[in-house]
Amino acid sequence: MTELVGGISLAQERLRQMVANCPTFQTWTGAETVEQALSRVYHLDLPEPENGVAYNLQQLKKLRPFAVVATDPDAGYTETLAGRSTWVDGGELFVGFEQDVPNEIETDLPEIFIRFTNTMGSIIDDLKKLIQDNVDFRLDIRKITFWGPDESKKKERAKKGHYVTGTFVIEWGSGR
Repeated sequence: MTELVGGISLAQERLRQMVANCPTFQTWTGAETVEQALSRVYHLDLPEPENGVAYNLQQLKKLRPFAVVATDPDAGYTETLAGRSTWVDGGELFVGFEQDVPNEIETDLPEIFIRFTNTMGSIIDDLKKLIQDNVDFRLDIRKITFWGPDESKKKERAKKGHYVTGTFVIEWGSGR
C-alpha cells in the first residue's frame, strides 16, 4: 500500500488504530491482538474480491465482522488558519460496522438491534477512554454520532447474507 501522508490519510489511519485498540472491537472480531483487529478495519472499502467483481456469500461471512473507515465526502477535511501562522485541521470521518446476524436470533429484530447497539456503545466507550488516556495514535475526536442500526434486506440475503450495520460519524479537530 502507498505510504500514508498528509492530514486526510493520517486522520483515517489514526481512527483505524483507535478502533483496532478498542477491547470491545477486538472481542467482537475475535482478534487476539491489535494487529489482528487492525486487519478487520479497512481503508475506504473492503479489499477487492478474488474474482475482481463481487464477493460471494461465503467470502462475506469470512470477512465479517469488520469496520471501514472513510472520509465524509461532504465535510471530510478542513484546514483553518487559527493565528498568523498556525493551522488547525479537522473534519468528519465515517466508520461503518457490519456483522452477521447470529442464527439463534435471526427472526428477533429487537434482539438483533439491542445486541448490536450494545456492542457499538461499548466501542464508543472504549474510544472515549483512548482519548482520555492520551494515546499517541489518537485522533482528537470532538463528537461521535451513531447512525443505525440497519438490517440487510430480505431480497439480498441469499447473495449477501443476513447482517446488521451501523455507522459512526466522527467529528474531529486538532492543532497537530
